[in-house]
Amino acid sequence: MIDSSNPAQFKVAQTFIRWLLAKDGDGNKYAMARRLGIMYIGWDDRIWQSAPGEPSWSEISWFSCFANQSADYDTSCHRNHIHLSLSWDGAAGFTSFWGGNPTPLPFCVDPGTAATPKVTVRGLEFVSVRPTRVFDSAAPVAPDAPETACRLTQPANPVLTDTNQMADGATGDPVYVNVLGVGPTDPTSVRAVTVRITAKQPNAPLSVYTWPSGGAHAHDPAFKTAIGVTGSVETVLPVATDGTIAVAINAGASAVAVDVLGYFVRRLPNVVSSSGPVTPLLPALVYTTKGSPRGALKPGESRTVSLSGRGGLPAIGGDITMSSVWLTVTTSGARSSGNVVVARPHAGIQDSSARAGVRRMQDVSSAVLTGVDELGRVTLTNTTRMPVSVDVSATGWSARAGATGDLLLPIDPETTLNTVSGVGVVSVERSVPAGMKARGVGSIPSANVGGVIARVSLTGGAVATSLSMWAVSQGQDIQPTLSAGSGETRTGLVVLQVSPAGGIRWLTSQPDAQVTVRVVGVLRSLPAVVVPRAAVRP
Repeated sequence: MIDSSNPAQFKVAQTFIRWLLAKDGDGNKYAMARRLGIMYIGWDDRIWQSAPGEPSWSEISWFSCFANQSADYDTSCHRNHIHLSLSWDGAAGFTSFWGGNPTPLPFCVDPGTAATPKVTVRGLEFVSVRPTRVFDSAAPVAPDAPETACRLTQPANPVLTDTNQMADGATGDPVYVNVLGVGPTDPTSVRAVTVRITAKQPNAPLSVYTWPSGGAHAHDPAFKTAIGVTGSVETVLPVATDGTIAVAINAGASAVAVDVLGYFVRRLPNVVSSSGPVTPLLPALVYTTKGSPRGALKPGESRTVSLSGRGGLPAIGGDITMSSVWLTVTTSGARSSGNVVVARPHAGIQDSSARAGVRRMQDVSSAVLTGVDELGRVTLTNTTRMPVSVDVSATGWSARAGATGDLLLPIDPETTLNTVSGVGVVSVERSVPAGMKARGVGSIPSANVGGVIARVSLTGGAVATSLSMWAVSQGQDIQPTLSAGSGETRTGLVVLQVSPAGGIRWLTSQPDAQVTVRVVGVLRSLPAVVVPRAAVRP
């Protein structure tokens, strides 16, 4: 403690504050305060505020400190200590004093929108596209670069919980991202989009929200991440009338990127299209390096493998060919961390490529959506410095054109399971499979539901945890759907088959794990319009 009534201590405090607020050798005012990321200084009845406008000193008026000179107010008026409040950048060590950027990106500004969500009353087919980054707030493309580079930020007056955490639901200004124009798909046919949203190096623990531009603001976050940890999620969203989706965060600041992975489109009669229906599957193993003559993936190795005809996927040579697959990729046996890139053959590795996590000496299961080539093949690339064993299981696939299957009806995210709040929990015994209703819940229809597309979140228990989800097992080994380290939360976009009784079974390897399932689309057996097979690759 340092006492303003003690002349010697007062002198020390004044010397420290002058050092914080002095100009540097280049004439920059308040140099050390800015380098440290200081927002406020409280000392001896006064507060120094770095914003808004020109920084200045003023009375701590909410305690009437100039008038209340009794010892009872010494702490509230900061007479017996110097109070420093740091910005999110300063607290996270992102400012220049801590070795970070001396000029962090400014905050994005809401440009406003007159768009409204497109209405979908009939089922949609899926068209796979090469994963493409269409937006990066930190690296905008010409003609906007680089002046428009920015970070999303929290609301000006955030709502706090009882534990002084940022409340879910309230966000700062959104950005509106145009997601159309990837591949040869007719933009007028697009009704929904599959995207990957990434928060890059956030300076606070935050939640990311997304919704169709002009629509109802999302209340439940798409995903959460921690300070300095780049996090991402894949999801399905209706597209607004101007081809955009909205993205926002609730705390701190973060650059955000958006990758387009595919479109759900309205089939136009007598028009050649590469879109097709989606078929959910019982999770089944379709490839493993274990027991393979080639063994584990070597460091830097790219291995192209065929999934055709395995685990319920269609075989090549028939009338139906795959355009994409929903997979769970499980990595194990690694002695270094990194990822395995999963992509269509010859696609290379891009920022937008799908990645399955690799953890040193841990089994990690990741949900992945990827395109396949005409032979039903994918390429697995090990980016780590050590060999990695890989198991690949399929949970669903989409056809190129003209096939039977399920069509998608996008819906507002519907929580069908939350083990913390008790939503959808019909069994508390975790040593045996539990059930979850997937028909007749909220906006999910009560009939004709063959599957769902859902954002599934798993928070690991006391030790690393795996989650398995399936409809009806006929004696097969059930493959994991997702995994998370102890206390870690991971989210994946998963295609889930629904049983004839309208349910989905689930099981975690640890009883204290937490599971949340939010359905973003319903797969229904609706009549498809028969059209000629696509003449071009998606």
